[in-house]
Amino acid sequence: MRSMTGYGRGAAANAQGRVVIELRSLNHRFLELSIHLPGALGVAEGPLRRRLNEAVGRGKVTLSARFDPADDAGHCGYTVNRGLLQLLFREVALHRGPVTDERHRMMPEILLLANGVVQPSVNAEGEGRLTELCLAALEEAVETLTADRSREGGAHARALARNGAALRAGLAGIDAARPLVAAAWRDKLKARIAELLPPGAPPLDAGRLETELALFADRADISEECVRLAAHLDALDAMLADPKGPHGRRLDFLSQEIGREINTIGSKSRDLGIAQAVLAMKNELESLRELAANIE
Repeated sequence: MRSMTGYGRGAAANAQGRVVIELRSLNHRFLELSIHLPGALGVAEGPLRRRLNEAVGRGKVTLSARFDPADDAGHCGYTVNRGLLQLLFREVALHRGPVTDERHRMMPEILLLANGVVQPSVNAEGEGRLTELCLAALEEAVETLTADRSREGGAHARALARNGAALRAGLAGIDAARPLVAAAWRDKLKARIAELLPPGAPPLDAGRLETELALFADRADISEECVRLAAHLDALDAMLADPKGPHGRRLDFLSQEIGREINTIGSKSRDLGIAQAVLAMKNELESLRELAANIE
């Protein structure tokens, strides 16, 4: 089981230079990839995206990369983004107002230092090898990201197991109290009738009393809900025992089904002990849902 939050970093180097890739992953309902590459690595975006789609099941993943070309890499050169340079020149000149000719001549040299104006470029011969370099760095980043997400996911799995055990304990208490509810209600109803009947009044018809008890027992019967809830908790235990994922969407669905049965038990029950057990189980379920929202 893996969390959706984590961090990974990888680096690789060859004759072309050195590439460093960082991965940051956050919670998200689906898989959302955001890839930020310097101009020289743009050719590798497609392969990097495909590899991330294979490696990550769910989450918002941001990839950022840095490329340091080798000093003697013959396939590497530099290009100037003239459009950006002209735009920066106009903006600076507009805000500075009138300047001397010499300052005008020096301004482009200063603006060359701005981010994105001068970028390394790679010729066609080196594009394939540069893509391989990026993928090598990504493999290390994915490995460290997966380890980080697995480490946090293991902690989540242990917490989910505790939630499941608490839910099962609550269900056991409800199951034990369930057969006693009708008998307790019969005694309470008889005592109430005895209080309301005037002295010397004929006793209440026993058949009518049994009919009322039967109607109450039918309305308050939670045996089916208890059976279904037990089945959902079995499914949760099986999921936690299964190392293969992803589990996030299955956990989302399972938590909804568990909540449905707990709510139905609470609405049908007229017993204070069962009502208290239901409240405690809802608290455990809320914790389970919060954890499930961070599982891949």
